[in-house]
Amino acid sequence: MAHLRGLLQSCLMFAVLFIGGIVAFGQSSSLSGTVLDPQGNAVTGATITATNVATGAARTTTSSREGAYQIPQLPPGTYRVRAEAKGFAGIVLEDVQVLVSAPVTLNISFKQVGAVSETVTIQGGETQINTSDATIGNNFN
Repeated sequence: MAHLRGLLQSCLMFAVLFIGGIVAFGQSSSLSGTVLDPQGNAVTGATITATNVATGAARTTTSSREGAYQIPQLPPGTYRVRAEAKGFAGIVLEDVQVLVSAPVTLNISFKQVGAVSETVTIQGGETQINTSDATIGNNFN
């Protein structure tokens, strides 16, 4: 009887850990897009930094030869996205909403040629639409 009780407790603990892992894994999203110069050409080596406004946690990536970038496994929240590249004024995009299981495509176009120490801040912006896949999510504020 004691052996059966121990087996049941072990199975219950495993089930709780397994379900908790699934829930934790599914509570993220991603940010991706393309970085372009004022003429519409891809910008290689641009540094993209996404900073969670609430926690201050930051994730950084670099654009590829095609100007593409991706930041996977971002927790949901409001982000400030900063783009910097040699020869261009930096761009800061405020209030980028990352929702659960809703990948965000954010294409970045440098508007001004200038020093990296200069920054162009864009507030507000358009609503992001998921064009990456066909997932449906229920996002709550």
